[in-house]
Amino acid sequence: MSRVDFHQWKTNEEKATLSYFVKRRGATQSSRQQSTVCCYYCHRSGHFVSKDGRLRRLKMQGSCRIAAFCPAAIFTRTSATGKLNFYFAAVMF
Repeated sequence: MSRVDFHQWKTNEEKATLSYFVKRRGATQSSRQQSTVCCYYCHRSGHFVSKDGRLRRLKMQGSCRIAAFCPAAIFTRTSATGKLNFYFAAVMF
């Protein structure tokens, strides 16, 4: 699978699950397998942190954060030849 195909699939999956998968840090190099590993995590993980001194009220719906760790993630591995493999852990809370 190419990187363009992967990003198209990821966009479709985000629309279907109403969530976003974001990178928390850059890709890491794997010297043993000569590949690049990248992790995308669900944006709903974590606690909502309110900012002090707001001029507007918070929205009635509340935050999308679940105050816990969301196990949904996408792990990609790009080989030296450019082939991209990925694993999608699709458990959502």
